[in-house]
Amino acid sequence: MCARSTATQDDRGSLLEDLKCLTKGGVDEFELQELRRTHLPIPEHRHVLDRETLLILGGRGTGKTRLFNVLRKLDNPTELLTPPARTAGAEQREQYTAGFGGPGRVFPPKAVLTSLVSAGQLSDPERFWAGMLAGVLLQHDLTRSAVSPVLGPSLQRALGQDLSTPNRWLAAIEQPEEYGALYNALDQADKAIEDQKSTLFVTYDDLDRLVSEMSSAYPLVKGLLAFWLDSVRRWSAIRCKIFLRTDIFAAEEIAFTDSSKLRPLSVTLRWNPANLYRLVLKRLLNGSLRRPWLQFIGRRIPKHRLSEVDPWGLVPSTGEDDHRVFMERLVGQYMGSDKRRGDTYQWFLNHLQDSLGDIAPRSFLKLFEIAAGRQLDAGLPESAKLLAPEQVNEALKEVSKDRIEELKEEYKWIEAFGANLAGKLVPMERAEFSRTCLRDIEWNKFPEYVHDRKDRLIDYLISLGILRETSDKRVHVPDIYLFGFGLKRKGGIRRPRA
Repeated sequence: MCARSTATQDDRGSLLEDLKCLTKGGVDEFELQELRRTHLPIPEHRHVLDRETLLILGGRGTGKTRLFNVLRKLDNPTELLTPPARTAGAEQREQYTAGFGGPGRVFPPKAVLTSLVSAGQLSDPERFWAGMLAGVLLQHDLTRSAVSPVLGPSLQRALGQDLSTPNRWLAAIEQPEEYGALYNALDQADKAIEDQKSTLFVTYDDLDRLVSEMSSAYPLVKGLLAFWLDSVRRWSAIRCKIFLRTDIFAAEEIAFTDSSKLRPLSVTLRWNPANLYRLVLKRLLNGSLRRPWLQFIGRRIPKHRLSEVDPWGLVPSTGEDDHRVFMERLVGQYMGSDKRRGDTYQWFLNHLQDSLGDIAPRSFLKLFEIAAGRQLDAGLPESAKLLAPEQVNEALKEVSKDRIEELKEEYKWIEAFGANLAGKLVPMERAEFSRTCLRDIEWNKFPEYVHDRKDRLIDYLISLGILRETSDKRVHVPDIYLFGFGLKRKGGIRRPRA
């Protein structure tokens, strides 16, 4: 268990204890105060909040679910913008409600949806999502009175009380008369929201966990995208925000007529180096040790770059020079005695990026956190720094393993694939990689277009950022995955710069 320190003086041991808790909070992560302390508003959020943005894409660990929770918690979601675009008292009010995902017992569990798919009862996904939306609107204050009388007693009761058990209402909306009433209710809800000069955004998350097998989830995700692409042309006050993994959206199984029109209506969450370092600083400077941290790092960072932004607390607007100062104070200028061991600021970025150049915020935070824990076990460095380079180096191996464990939640094939890689030496020739590392593949766990095609599978893994191709066409693995897979690396291969 991680207990945040309450020291009030510049004590390196206390600061390390605090750094050790970088990804943890003192309260439930879904509690609004904790979200505000740990969440960093970034420029991409301006595009997320745009009413025309329907789709928010990102890989595992880029903050999609955290943003999904933030939007549901904030009374005024424009607080995400710094400064806010408008105030809570603006003429046009915006509200967010969950259409699927998040904690609680409102929506159908995976086991129920899996059984319905197996029984062939979800053959019309768009009808399913229309029913789910009606059930959500039936429970919302803005729309309840408009939806209830139109649905009729039986459908109102089924959607109101049994939304989490679709088998109790799916059969009802198979009837043309009931389905027509359901769409009429949705239209009336849109008019009611418009009359109240409001916009209701319905948000969707956890779509990769709809059912037990991703191959069975594709039709449901495809149906949701098709349903909303059509609906936003029909409704003006009901909009959506769908949080989806980038690789799922790119899968051929998701394609449908007009699906290309979703691309201009999407935004991809990517974290650049500046925002990654700002995230670390924000968490440190908004905890119980704000003053000691400011004393430790703030003397060389101008005060105007560490400003209070309501309600997010101290939000850094720092740049690369400030972050280099921070890393020099924390670890030192180099990851060793001289520059041959690597510039510290750049080392953290280079070693945590995948082959696409993306860095998951969680992995970035974990490297600081695990290094701090190791340093506490080893004792304080002899220098005035907080972290010794050797502890950071060893922490990277643990972060890599943590990243692989994280991916296992998304990709069921990771464990078997990783077992084939253990002990291998990379980079290796593509043909050799195909022969030695792609044995006993469970093809049904991969997208259909790569089935029984090892060359396509390698390209798919490159598209996920797990593998990369060197300039001489050999297959390599970035450090963020290399140690977690138990691979060994040949020397002399230049790493791409973040």
